[in-house]
Amino acid sequence: MIDLLGYGAGILVVVSLLPQVIKSWKTKEIRDTNGLKEFQINKEDGGKWENEDAEPTKEFKESLHKWKSSLKYKVMKFFNISRNHYNYMPLIKNTFILVVISVIISIIYSNLEKLNEVVLLFLKVGSSLLIVLVFFFVKYSTKLYKNIRYFFMIQRDWFKWTVVLILLILLFSAYQNRENLFDPILKTYEETDLKKFSPLTFTFGDVYGEFSSIVLDSSGMESNTHQDVSGDEWAINEKVQEALGIKQTSIDEIEKAILKYTNVERKSYGLEELTWDNQLGQIARAHSEDMIKNDFFDHINLKGEDPTDRAKKAGFSRTKQLGGGWYSDGIAENIGKMLTGNVVGAGYVSNDADSIAKAQVESWMGSSGHRTNILDKQYTYLGVGVAYDGLYYVATQNFW
Repeated sequence: MIDLLGYGAGILVVVSLLPQVIKSWKTKEIRDTNGLKEFQINKEDGGKWENEDAEPTKEFKESLHKWKSSLKYKVMKFFNISRNHYNYMPLIKNTFILVVISVIISIIYSNLEKLNEVVLLFLKVGSSLLIVLVFFFVKYSTKLYKNIRYFFMIQRDWFKWTVVLILLILLFSAYQNRENLFDPILKTYEETDLKKFSPLTFTFGDVYGEFSSIVLDSSGMESNTHQDVSGDEWAINEKVQEALGIKQTSIDEIEKAILKYTNVERKSYGLEELTWDNQLGQIARAHSEDMIKNDFFDHINLKGEDPTDRAKKAGFSRTKQLGGGWYSDGIAENIGKMLTGNVVGAGYVSNDADSIAKAQVESWMGSSGHRTNILDKQYTYLGVGVAYDGLYYVATQNFW
């Protein structure tokens, strides 16, 4: 994805400059750039005006000949500077503004967490300032692009073709070294928590939760739903989503589909399929729900319990004979989050069990640690637990 964006940007720059390269310079032109109007004349008109006795005065002719005999005129003529006048001030001004904005953005980004502690109404100061500065950065980047484009337009043809050739060489070099150029960018993007850039002190999940509580209070369902699943508040969420017309994909179907695609991967490597274990599934689902309820994402819960500790607490036998006097004592685990819609690295994920499960397993297979668990030949049983927080499907795999 990043490769395509990089190549697309390079090709767009080259294509935008090519029409200016092939444009003719033989006619008179009036250009208006940043309020500065410029007039260009060809050599024939200049010679004609100089030789006509009716119009120019003797004083004008003498001044003209004096100017043409000056060193400055000869230097400008040699470098062909006299064919057009270019006002460099807008270019310099916009470049300076962009540098200043970039420095301020860097300072705010470095201290974003501290600045976000300051809140005005419902807006976080740090993120709000960052968004405003990014807007102005884009605005002045567009102006700078226009300045550079106009500067390019008035250059000689050999200069234009040289610039286009250099851009093509750089584009080809970027393609040759795309892994070194774009992989770090993609890695940084994946590791960045985009939530911290939100200028709002609340999330849509919070609004949804508040609205859910209002619906429950007004309908009188709260006392009954808490008793449906022995205090499991996810029963409340399911009924609220049903009342609001929000369609949630079946959790059971996603869990079974994850088992299916996990076995597809194992079979492709010549490994035996894993068998579903109900107790492992219950342990896995409890962990997924715990991560959503207590707002964390880790193999170790807030009580300090790892997957093996949680299995032990649930009364699951963790010791397995491997043969040859060897045995294993522990539970392996994969966890993941999956959105629906357009997902980076996964493409479009439909809001159905099969698509969500397939995207999640493919995501795990793209990570060495998760892939090792899926393809470990010593495991024979699998339990999968999924929970939904209104945005993400949070999945847990427990292997034994």
